[in-house]
Amino acid sequence: MPKKNRKEELVHPSIVRNLPRDMEFTIAPGVGHTGDLVAVEIQDTVAYPRVELPTGRLGRLYKGDVLIGALGPRRGTKEYCGIIPKGGVRFRKNGGTDHAISLLVEAGVVGVCTSCVSGIAKPPSLRGVGLLWKDGEILNLRDIAVTACDPVPPLPPLVVMVGSAMEVGKTTCAAACIHGLKARGYKVAAVKLTGVAMIRDILIFRDAGAVQVRDFVDAGIPITYTTDDMPPMAKQVIGRLTLDCDPEVVVVELGAGLLLPPNQALLKDAELKRATRALLLAAGDETGAVGGVRVLKERFNITPCAIVGPICDTDVGLQYIHDNVKLPGFTWREEDKLANILVDRLRRH
Repeated sequence: MPKKNRKEELVHPSIVRNLPRDMEFTIAPGVGHTGDLVAVEIQDTVAYPRVELPTGRLGRLYKGDVLIGALGPRRGTKEYCGIIPKGGVRFRKNGGTDHAISLLVEAGVVGVCTSCVSGIAKPPSLRGVGLLWKDGEILNLRDIAVTACDPVPPLPPLVVMVGSAMEVGKTTCAAACIHGLKARGYKVAAVKLTGVAMIRDILIFRDAGAVQVRDFVDAGIPITYTTDDMPPMAKQVIGRLTLDCDPEVVVVELGAGLLLPPNQALLKDAELKRATRALLLAAGDETGAVGGVRVLKERFNITPCAIVGPICDTDVGLQYIHDNVKLPGFTWREEDKLANILVDRLRRH
């Protein structure tokens, strides 16, 4: 391993925030799969010259920087899509990999880019340095997970925020719910169960007053893309929150859109549905609002208690909601009205 790759000089993105700085490991070749920790060297920073650090700050990246990342795919309708090949990614003895790899997410997700939205540069290209090994095994995010609990305690009341798509105000509106419930005297925790691994989202929840925040990275998952393990993972994360801080209510954000397969798996789960006291739908336009309500009803037999997001910013948008779905609509600024609805739902049970 070259001297410049000394552990104290490795950049630690937010995705490895649970990796102890004093953990002993070696960097060596091998074949990596989803969740495995890797050391990679920045080759260019055309798309974005930054990386999200564990503090939530965006740190500057330079060509030649070596960072620790986690292998993972990315599926979405904005920015980049990428995969981890079925046979994994081979890190060669003398450096490099058998597939071209890129930084798919600023938080440190590394994978093979397959497509990107028109008008944006390709993600930063990377040179593989090696995999992180400890005691003869490749280190994986699951090895540093912090949400294990057995048995899982009964789920607390949940307030769930879903969206018609990416970037429709889910995180902002979820934060308004947290702040509003806290102002009503509730002890609130928060969790992001699906989406892209960015710590800034859950830090927003902490700023809003959540006593504790978690996400799927804490469960050892770099990015949510499968369905089979989602409900058990969700219950582990929420269960850990329950044991750690005994919240009266947990605000849950499901990232991306309703049709994301992991979101569908969570919305179908009977135990999670029983714990849900209120579900809000964030939408960016009238089609997203109307279509989202229909998908929730037809696929999951769920009716949201309100519509939130940009569609509610104007009188015209609110009129569309009233005429087509007969539900109240609020912006994130209407925190008191949102809190009133949520408190009413919580008191019914």
